[in-house]
Amino acid sequence: SDQEILDMVEFLKFLDGIDRNGWPPELSWPRGVPIPRDSAAAQGEEVFMMYECAKCHGMNGASSQQPIGPDLTFVASRLPRGWLREEIQKPAADFAETAMPNYDFTDEQTDQLVEYLEYVNEKSGGIVGGHPDRPHESTSLATGRPAAGS
Repeated sequence: SDQEILDMVEFLKFLDGIDRNGWPPELSWPRGVPIPRDSAAAQGEEVFMMYECAKCHGMNGASSQQPIGPDLTFVASRLPRGWLREEIQKPAADFAETAMPNYDFTDEQTDQLVEYLEYVNEKSGGIVGGHPDRPHESTSLATGRPAAGS
């Protein structure tokens, strides 16, 4: 009825006026950093999509489809390039029970994925070159937990 519509409008106005104490918080990084199409990062993004990495990992402002692995937007802030390469090529090296499969990426695909991770990290405001205060063994890319031996 017309009265129900008016009541709903008033209710929505009431809800809009409630102090939510800043909830939900604003994102602290941009959603969807644009990737230049002719770059190594774009090739890495293609590999990321081809192997459906987004099923388990959030990346570049998008959530994962299943919350299995950590968000990778800022992983290059925490981990140096060499460790990222190793973790991508041998995910079970630090955490044998990882859900992350070994895709047998080629060296070229691995380099492209690392370029993508580093590009998104940098353009999203992350630390460039890996976190200087953390050893490369600090966190498993597959799980987000401390790696074996840390």
